Amino acid sequence: MEKNSNVVILIPAYNPDKKMISLVKELAEKFEKIMIVNDGCSEEYNEIFDAVKEQAHILVHDKNCGKGRALKTGFEYIVKQEPDVIGVVTADADGQHTLTDISNCVDLFLKNPQKAIFGCRDFKSDTKIPPRSRFGNRLTSRLMKFFCDIVLSDTQTGLRVFSKDSLPGLLQVKGERYEYEMNCIFHLKDEHIEWEEMPIEVIYIDNNES
Repeated sequence: MEKNSNVVILIPAYNPDKKMISLVKELAEKFEKIMIVNDGCSEEYNEIFDAVKEQAHILVHDKNCGKGRALKTGFEYIVKQEPDVIGVVTADADGQHTLTDISNCVDLFLKNPQKAIFGCRDFKSDTKIPPRSRFGNRLTSRLMKFFCDIVLSDTQTGLRVFSKDSLPGLLQVKGERYEYEMNCIFHLKDEHIEWEEMPIEVIYIDNNES
């Protein structure tokens, strides 16, 4: 099977466990370009990164800078060093995003390459979602619709696909940590970049204890 080389899978990682190894091994069967940003992890996690260095290009922060900065580091590298790709997929390192869901989001993006794609969990009907998570995300979605005219059912998803053309603008978005992902949504609206949602499986690690 020919691997997809149109997009880069970008995984920001801070002190990941072996679930990242499994994810990368699966992704490498289907995607040619995988990038991981080691966001200042402790040395004890070197074996995790060593286990995937044959399948993924690894960028390293000397200290922990936050998820937003890790995403920007990846975006900047793609803009400068990946002239042939048309998009980037952001995925979490903790096993919450499956190969199937990532592939489905990529397929939708390839049909609509100027749109952003959000892998969205079903917070209305999925009983596996803890009540606090369901309430928090639905409240955020309602507030954004009411105050900002933004319609997005899962505002906190880390599974997203962006066109390469949109990356220079995303690099200018403020935020170095988790707030960056929310700010990206406002940026897309301000720039009149359309998006579509792709339903994804709901996976919570250790019942979402964190």
